[in-house]
Amino acid sequence: HIAIVGRSGCGKTTLANLLTGVYEPCDGEILLGNRRVSELSHESISSKIGIVSQFSQMLNLSIRENLLLANRHAREEEIRNACEKANILSFIESLPDKFETNIGERGIKLSGGQRQRLSIARLLLQNPDIIIFDESTSSLDSHSENEILKTIRLLSGSKTIITIAHRLSTVLISDRVALMEDGK
Repeated sequence: HIAIVGRSGCGKTTLANLLTGVYEPCDGEILLGNRRVSELSHESISSKIGIVSQFSQMLNLSIRENLLLANRHAREEEIRNACEKANILSFIESLPDKFETNIGERGIKLSGGQRQRLSIARLLLQNPDIIIFDESTSSLDSHSENEILKTIRLLSGSKTIITIAHRLSTVLISDRVALMEDGK
């Protein structure tokens, strides 16, 4: 588990985009195993690397359908377990239509923190080998952040985790910290 910290605009999110193949490096290479990321298909990268950003992608679908985008074969028990670990299950169960609730375009019917927790639950269903949290707790209150940090701690024994953060609390649970300055 490595945390990447630095001032705004120093290149932390660009690094995440390079790792996930969104951008190609101008110099050098990024390897996933022994293969260049640029040689891998989007599906291959997506199966190995999951990212939760501060601006989570949500579709104008139900909560269940948004979760199943990560794993269309997920069983009800797996969905509920992922939502519990992401600290959003009690909120979902409080809704009249529960998992069938439509969240609107880009998740507009949810708060920023609810969108982030739903995105984390979706990541847990995806179950990638490498997880990137890019300011993923920035919209959460202290209690919700602590619950998510517990989940991250549990994952850090079996996954490669990269946390991009400004908050000290999210950095403290990492094994190593890398400081970025001016893209380096």
